[in-house]
Amino acid sequence: MTGTPDTRPHSPADAPPLTASAAPGRPAPSAEEGPSSALSPNVATLSEFLRLLAARETMRQALSMVADDFVALEPASLPYGGAYHGPTGLLDMLRAVNSVVRLDIEDIRLSDAGDLVMARVEVTLVVRDTGERLRTRIVELYTVAEGSIRKLDVFYHDTAAVHRLLGT
Repeated sequence: MTGTPDTRPHSPADAPPLTASAAPGRPAPSAEEGPSSALSPNVATLSEFLRLLAARETMRQALSMVADDFVALEPASLPYGGAYHGPTGLLDMLRAVNSVVRLDIEDIRLSDAGDLVMARVEVTLVVRDTGERLRTRIVELYTVAEGSIRKLDVFYHDTAAVHRLLGT
């Protein structure tokens, strides 16, 4: 991770909520249509996690779904890139991203791949310092097992465009 680590005490109450799925006026995550209309347990788990993560008042519940050995990987070349570990690491990642950009999430589509659940996120990134905007897609691969979130790999559709937006 680039930059200085945040050494402040971490509390779910001071984490930035996602501008996401269940936030007022935002669409809830939806599963891709498949042979069966019932959600798999892993897709249902991730859908609930994203719903809870979207609001500050349910952040503690969302974090209870994150495994102690959780790892999130953001592209290392981005200002908030790196590996984040455990529920506290998830809070660190949310703070790091939120310090640089606001994510206005327009749509989230979930696809089941066994222990992997893919979230295809249509998002507008808004730079905090300049207000510049970029509409793009982010694919997030979540490893989900036994009702908990174990891993998150984040892939930007066009990392070069994100670098241009951020001036990095």
